[in-house]
Amino acid sequence: MTTITRSEEIAGKDDQIVRVVGVYAVENLGRYRIVSEQIDGTRIQSNKLAYVELEGGGTIRLGARPDAEHEMAGKLVAVTGRLKEEWPPRQAEHVAQPNPAPALIEISAVEPR
Repeated sequence: MTTITRSEEIAGKDDQIVRVVGVYAVENLGRYRIVSEQIDGTRIQSNKLAYVELEGGGTIRLGARPDAEHEMAGKLVAVTGRLKEEWPPRQAEHVAQPNPAPALIEISAVEPR
């Protein structure tokens, strides 16, 4: 399995299962809410966006995550999941949508390092 620690290592890994190592972070989106599907099929709706800050700058989004996981904010973590170089995919019929960015979906593990 490929380990990603820097944004330069993302290219060419689209749709692969990877381990991302960096600092766990949470952004409060205020009144905006996001929905993420977990690996077990449940959906989490939240106004908090979790992501991993990579060494040397850059981030990989994790989406909405369980509240208990947010306790890892500011700590070094290893996250395993399917990498999407640009997520969410653009939908032509929608005008207002988030800009695609690197993200992990189908997250199977978030572990302290």
